[in-house]
Amino acid sequence: MSYRSLAWLPIVVVGAFLLAWAVAPMPAREPLLIVEIESSKALALLGCAAAALVFEPGEYLRRAWLLLGACTLLLFARDVFAMAAHPAHGDTVALVVQGVFAIAGNGCSVVGTWMLARTWKVSGLDAGAAPGGNALLIGAIVAAALVTGWPVITDVRALVGGDVFAVVPLASDLADAVIVALLAPLARTALALRGGVLRWPWAFLTASGLLWLAFDVAYGALTAAHVDPSRAHAVLEAMRTLPTLYAFSAGLSQRNILAVSVA
Repeated sequence: MSYRSLAWLPIVVVGAFLLAWAVAPMPAREPLLIVEIESSKALALLGCAAAALVFEPGEYLRRAWLLLGACTLLLFARDVFAMAAHPAHGDTVALVVQGVFAIAGNGCSVVGTWMLARTWKVSGLDAGAAPGGNALLIGAIVAAALVTGWPVITDVRALVGGDVFAVVPLASDLADAVIVALLAPLARTALALRGGVLRWPWAFLTASGLLWLAFDVAYGALTAAHVDPSRAHAVLEAMRTLPTLYAFSAGLSQRNILAVSVA
């Protein structure tokens, strides 16, 4: 699959799901969204695994891609457990198990993204090769503070107030903040590699991060406007599916680059 096809693939897939959702009868809409969400995670896991396995054991980028794959696997496991949980397990036990999966998944995401974001430094790329590096970094930090600052404060207040399960959204919001801040080095790597095929994995990862940022902004705007997010459920899920599919595109493009180089 060509790199430009990988760039368009997430948009086409999400567009097809939204069209199917719009024409589907009401009872079929929720199952259709579940298929969309879980299939996108399965594809992201496939892409990360394909990228990781093209490297030799112990290599830096192999570990980074494996961590991103572990994040997707843990979040997928959380969803499977939530759907399969029996009422006899008790709400508290189910929430604890799902919380463990979510926290571990967010942790893997942060570390894996951080490793990929500093690839330009590990590989010895000149930071000056990417123009506007400081502006990108400042912009990413400001965006992280604006988008995730209030949710983090809300989660901390809930935790201090005795809601121990607030640690799960707190971990998720903190992970979002770090990943948004890491958009700067991801973008710098893509810019430093511009003009060649090596830019594609980091360009797709940057697109994924920007789309997660757009989702956070949209969700926060709906909450601030006191609009029930369920009223825009299909659109919000589409906005969550897009960055997940771009992770698939990033992994597959990384595999293609290395496979061609070896050939």
